[in-house]
Amino acid sequence: MSSELKITVLYSDDYGEKVIGNLINFYGFCRACETFEERLYCDNCRYLYGSFAEHISSIFRVERPSAPFIEKPESLLPRISPCDILIAVALHPDLALALPRILADSGVKAILFPIEDPAWMSPGLSRQIREECLDIGLECAFPKPFCSLSFGCGSTIDGFLNFFKAGKPLLNVEVSKGTVRRVRVLRSSPCGSTWYVARKIVGCMIDDLPDVISKAHHAYPCTASMTRDSELGDTILHRAGYIIFEAVYKGVKDRHASMRLLRVFRERKSPIGQDL
Repeated sequence: MSSELKITVLYSDDYGEKVIGNLINFYGFCRACETFEERLYCDNCRYLYGSFAEHISSIFRVERPSAPFIEKPESLLPRISPCDILIAVALHPDLALALPRILADSGVKAILFPIEDPAWMSPGLSRQIREECLDIGLECAFPKPFCSLSFGCGSTIDGFLNFFKAGKPLLNVEVSKGTVRRVRVLRSSPCGSTWYVARKIVGCMIDDLPDVISKAHHAYPCTASMTRDSELGDTILHRAGYIIFEAVYKGVKDRHASMRLLRVFRERKSPIGQDL
């Protein structure tokens, strides 16, 4: 099934364009090898990722109404083309709540509601939508941030992670003599920042990784909100940062290098270092 997955993207925030750009992987989307203290040689690492353009059924930018309540939300939503998964980014609450009912007989199997800002969706709204989806047998997930999306939300969403190689980052980090020699991106954050960070840490000493990871993550840039989220007890931006730190750490397979990196994290009092 995953080899035939089709997605539709509805978005009301520019973040949606980053997700689309990452999946299409058009020339010039990645800028990791442009100036970042020094110019890097581009080895076209994203070439192996390929392009999923033919697996995107349709893309719609949906203007977010300023009115707090929408009486007929279906009138503001486009006709959804047949697809397996709908990705809904930063829609007006009434539009988001209307989606399960609108999609009930459409053939759509799952909805993803990435949350990069607490203002995009309240905990109460996500509970309402989840209940609506459960009633009609529609898979759904509310990853906060999108790069926290993991397996276990349903077979179709698991298929998204496997096929598009997008969700919670998964890396293979090769270290030799205390220096990162090569990084393979096995699964990227949906916005593509993982590829950027991966390129920036090549050639770095283990002791320098915390600073380089943090700087690259912000420079991409990660556009997650710095507003404190009540569910996370932290900002979504910080949560995204912890995720890429964890991905790099778990990607280091050399035991000596892995232990050294963990010590560095803890010495810097990195929250991820305290949790590992």
